[in-house]
Amino acid sequence: MSESVCETDTISLSEMASEILLNILKYLSVPDLLNMKLTCRRFCCVINSFWDQIVFKHPLSLLVTNQSSRQMQKRCQNILVSFTKHRISNNWQRGTYKETSQFFKQKCIPCFHLEKDRFWLGRGTYIKSYARYRGNVDFHYPNNVIDRLISKHLCKFVVNDDLILSGNGPNLRLHSLQSKKCIFNFNLNDMEINCLDLASNCFAVGSRDCKLQFYDLVQKKYPIWKFTNCYEDRIWSVALNHRKLAIGTAANKSSTSLIVLDIERRECEMKLGTQQIGAGILNCKWENPDLLWTGGYDSFLRKWDLRIGECVQSFLDPFMSTIYSFDYDFTNTMVTGCDSNGRVVLWDIRKDKYIQMYYMKSCTTSSSPVYCISFDAEYLFAATESHVNVLDFTLMRGPVQDYSEIFKHQIII
Repeated sequence: MSESVCETDTISLSEMASEILLNILKYLSVPDLLNMKLTCRRFCCVINSFWDQIVFKHPLSLLVTNQSSRQMQKRCQNILVSFTKHRISNNWQRGTYKETSQFFKQKCIPCFHLEKDRFWLGRGTYIKSYARYRGNVDFHYPNNVIDRLISKHLCKFVVNDDLILSGNGPNLRLHSLQSKKCIFNFNLNDMEINCLDLASNCFAVGSRDCKLQFYDLVQKKYPIWKFTNCYEDRIWSVALNHRKLAIGTAANKSSTSLIVLDIERRECEMKLGTQQIGAGILNCKWENPDLLWTGGYDSFLRKWDLRIGECVQSFLDPFMSTIYSFDYDFTNTMVTGCDSNGRVVLWDIRKDKYIQMYYMKSCTTSSSPVYCISFDAEYLFAATESHVNVLDFTLMRGPVQDYSEIFKHQIII
């Protein structure tokens, strides 16, 4: 009788609750954990999902693969388990990846927008949407094509939910993806559009001739605000927040390279800069309503705190090159695109030195800036004048291209 009771009361290790398994697995070494993953599907699932808690005793905020922010999750095709996050993050830091590229005969300054299932590309006089599959992009069959733009090449476009705002020369267009129609088409005869940004209910346009126009989609009055008396230089970049508009200028006639406007009051809130003539800002992105990232001709990636009106963190490019583009995961990872050799730099904003550099193979015979850049947890996308390059970091094994020790000492200022 006692033997039958013992047989019915026994329970296998794989049938235990996850909480109990975690406490047991914490006593194993990493090689033992890897071997245990191979024994059954249940162990593999538990170890992959709770790798941080088992090995490090607490969750870590990993470089690139943390997937913590909502913005990053909207780009990622896959939500990674803990073990895979560590493996792929290690590939980013070691320089283990496979590169593919799409060649275009016509040289131009490209612009693209990355989404979970689509890749929007603007080159020359068109904007096309391509499907993403397994991290790559099907460039042969676009699934959405915006009408051919007028005459001059596209300067930039922005995608926000159902709307696409694009500009080329004096022409400004707003398209609806839902209706597949052009909502409006303006010809700004007195402006040469250089940059633009689109928010949920408004957008802003900056020009080479030092002019800015602000549009409100709710009031349907265009434009509702022209702003020209706050600066003397051409406008290189604009970035909209809920209440504020950041403007990056060329800083050729003035040392003011960054201007912040209050949208509600329609007035200049503050002027910032490095007191260096020519230190223009080519790109700016909001982290939150109080923090702003900028990059440009002074070779620095800078973080500005508008509450105190100062630069609170800055990273110098290892080769002191112009920063043409950058992207942020809104947690701890930054990538910058530089002005020559198709070079991309990976940064951890918690550390005082760059982590890794990647050189696009498409630029081995001809040097080109990285005009546009974006990434998700598994892939890096970089656009040069003739190519769109995709770096795949999901490899289990692969060659290592490590440039992390070229400069032994890299300081944060």
